[in-house]
Amino acid sequence: MKNRACISINARCNLTCNYCHFGKKVNTLNWREFEMSKEDIKLILSNVSTYIKDNNVKEFKIGLVGSGEPLLSFGAIQEAVLFAANDNQKIKLYTITNGTTLNKKQIKFFHKFKDIIDLNFSLDGPKDIHEVVRKNYNKTFKNIIEYERLFGHKPTINSVVTRLTIKEQERVVNYFLENGFKNVNFSIVFGDYIEGVSITNEEYYNFLKYCKEKGLNMRQMVNTKKYDCTKYGNLCAVGRNNIYITKKGVFPCGRFQNLNKYLIGQFDSPLKEIELIMKKFLNPNPSKCYYEMLQENNKL
Repeated sequence: MKNRACISINARCNLTCNYCHFGKKVNTLNWREFEMSKEDIKLILSNVSTYIKDNNVKEFKIGLVGSGEPLLSFGAIQEAVLFAANDNQKIKLYTITNGTTLNKKQIKFFHKFKDIIDLNFSLDGPKDIHEVVRKNYNKTFKNIIEYERLFGHKPTINSVVTRLTIKEQERVVNYFLENGFKNVNFSIVFGDYIEGVSITNEEYYNFLKYCKEKGLNMRQMVNTKKYDCTKYGNLCAVGRNNIYITKKGVFPCGRFQNLNKYLIGQFDSPLKEIELIMKKFLNPNPSKCYYEMLQENNKL
């Protein structure tokens, strides 16, 4: 049974992070073809709501994330939040922003609907480390402070673990702890295509253990059997409880985006139909990334 989904509401970003695993899929000339409208969001969430009721799902978590900066489609986010607020209260949302386009009006909106949607920030550590890839540290941190002023606590942080993170792990972890960031989710760089940036799975898991020992709360539950994503140190959920929804269609996860061979439905398809198709992509070895397993065997 499905209880999670990611909706890629656009394919635009104001940054050009070289470790983004969507690579050239963002900021393309045809980005409008990937843009979710308010009507699209309504259709998707209506299907989710029907699925929840038909299957008595206690909670369905949806990430408004994907191949772009979500807040560049703030209207679509508002539509999703208002739908969830007016529906059965079983749809819970979250989104992740680089924090550079956020404004006070938007932060107030997220605060008003804090029981419906979580706003997370991307931050890779101290300014010199963050700016190696992401840039605009000062703007991001300024909006984090504004968030804290209104919410009364620090936001959850999403941080990408790179070769530099491993090299400077003590300084990175101390930075988060000293600045009061207790909830930090660390994701590994996908693939080995960026020289001097990518790390091994062993290095990543050792880093997670170090973070846990230091007292950070993480989405990663080290040494547990949670179906989520190997990117976050958990089991691969492909074919099980998670799907990735784009304007171009629904895929087993974000790494399969635009690979029509792995299309499991249209964005407005009923979830009961998607559930039947997704089973044929069930990952036989969820401790490994399904995409990378197929890649290694030249089956993509």
